[in-house]
Amino acid sequence: MTDDAQWRIFELDLATGEERPLPVLREGSYITPAYHPDGKRLAFAILGGGRSGVYTYDVADGCCLANVTGGRWNDQSPTFSPDGQRMAFNSNRFGIAVPQIMVMPTAGGEAETLSPFRSGSGGFYTAPDWSPRGDFVAFHGRIRRGEYQILVADPKDLGHRVRQLTWEGNNEDPTWAPDGRHLAFVGERRWGFGLMVVDVSSGKIRTLVSSRRVSVPDWSPTLTPGG
Repeated sequence: MTDDAQWRIFELDLATGEERPLPVLREGSYITPAYHPDGKRLAFAILGGGRSGVYTYDVADGCCLANVTGGRWNDQSPTFSPDGQRMAFNSNRFGIAVPQIMVMPTAGGEAETLSPFRSGSGGFYTAPDWSPRGDFVAFHGRIRRGEYQILVADPKDLGHRVRQLTWEGNNEDPTWAPDGRHLAFVGERRWGFGLMVVDVSSGKIRTLVSSRRVSVPDWSPTLTPGG
C-alpha cells in the first residue's frame, strides 16, 4: 500500500528476491493479480479512480493497459482457463450482498454467470480459481445463511450444476494443485484454523497445517529440474 492508501502490485523474482512494481497507469487500488498462461500478461482489478473493473497489462513488453470488464460495479479476482481463451472473475453487479462468479472471453465480450445465482435467491460466491485441466472452476460460497464451503462448477454448464466438497466448519480461498485433482484451502474447525487439502474425486480431506491462521494460499506450478 502506498502513502496515499492505494494498493499496488509488485512482481517478485523468486531467484534473486528483487521486487519490481507494476507501473501506476491510472488512479485507483490495484489488487488480485493473476498471470495469463502465456506468462507475459497480467490481469488484475483496479478499484476506484474512475471506472472500476478487471484490466490486463503486458508485463513482458511494459505496454498497454486494457479494460476487459467493469463499470458501476466491482469486478475482481480474475483467473484464466488453461488455454487463456476465457476468464472467470468475481462481480457484485447483482448487488453488494450477493457477489457471484462470472465467465467471459479473455478478449472481452458478454459475461455469463457461473455460480448458481437466481434473482431474489441470495447466495454469496467468491475467490474463483480455474483448474489446470480446464474442467472446473473452484470457489467458496455460502448458498444459504451459514458458513462458507468449497464448491466446484463446470464452466461449460453455466449456472446449473455445482458440486459441494466441504460440509464442516468454514472453508475459503481454494487453490488448485498442478494435477487438477486436489484443492488446498483455508479451513476453520473447532480446534482453530488450518491449511487443508481435498481430493476432488474422492472428497477426502486432510490437514497440512493445523492451529495456524493462514490466508489466500496459492499452489505453485510443477517445477522442472533446475527450474
